[in-house]
Amino acid sequence: MDPNNRMMEERSQQREIWRGIGLALLLHLIQIPFAFVTSFFSLIFIGVSQLVYLIPAILHYRSLGRRGVVKGLIIAAAITFLLNATCTAIVFAALLNIH
Repeated sequence: MDPNNRMMEERSQQREIWRGIGLALLLHLIQIPFAFVTSFFSLIFIGVSQLVYLIPAILHYRSLGRRGVVKGLIIAAAITFLLNATCTAIVFAALLNIH
């Protein structure tokens, strides 16, 4: 395989991953109306509630063979989950320490 061709493939893969991350961030806008329906409960647990719209997106792009977009969606979902879990734990710990 030509080294120049390989570099172009890697660049394309990176673009696809970034496209997946951007798509996940746009899909997170679904949380706005979702929050009103769930009385803002979905925002507290966005790490879990994001699965409602990210799993279908992952399955869709996987069926199209867009592995880079799938990787980007999964990366963004993991980051969202970890940030949400950390912030929720900090808030709940602070609330439990109030006397």
